[in-house]
Amino acid sequence: MDLILREQYTNIYLLLFSFLAIIILAIIKRNTPKVFSYLVIGILIPKYFKQAGEIGSQNKLINYIVLLLFILIISLFISSLLNVNNLNVIALISLSTVIYFAIKFIIIYISGNIFEQMTLFKNYYKYLIFYIKSIGLICLPMLVINSINKADFSIYSNVTIMNFIIFVILTTLFVLKIVQSIKIANLNKIARFQIILYLCTLEISPLVLIFVFY
Repeated sequence: MDLILREQYTNIYLLLFSFLAIIILAIIKRNTPKVFSYLVIGILIPKYFKQAGEIGSQNKLINYIVLLLFILIISLFISSLLNVNNLNVIALISLSTVIYFAIKFIIIYISGNIFEQMTLFKNYYKYLIFYIKSIGLICLPMLVINSINKADFSIYSNVTIMNFIIFVILTTLFVLKIVQSIKIANLNKIARFQIILYLCTLEISPLVLIFVFY
């Protein structure tokens, strides 16, 4: 009984976070109406990411707070997808996700200095930020649905199918991102060994770890 109550409280907390995120994003959309449309389209057509950046907030602190919000949305969606109901484990997944992206950004910055490709890596840095925000936007609706469903307030009967569809979409977008990264690297004459090293350490390894531990 206690376990069931803990699970319900956990999902209620996730639901409250989801609605708080929706309110924050609604405020952002009110100030910059087209930014989210550009973010979603930008996954397939990267030039729209630039337009999203042009109409977004110029305040760096606000941008980083919003980025952290999207990273938390992604991590909480992963937790709901993995059916994690322990708040401590969810916090660990969230912290691990934040640390992963922080390390990724640091390595991108260092690599730009080492290989004297700072312009290239700055552009990729911006692309990665917009990509994270786009994935967060896609994950947010399913995070809400999963939280409602697990808290036993749900009217949805096909949540598993919807999760699978979102998983397929995210996997497809991940593959497209890898292809886009390889194209950019080839155009800028980055060595294949460096490309493989990047893909193995920062793109594929985290997925393998998630699969192994969860």
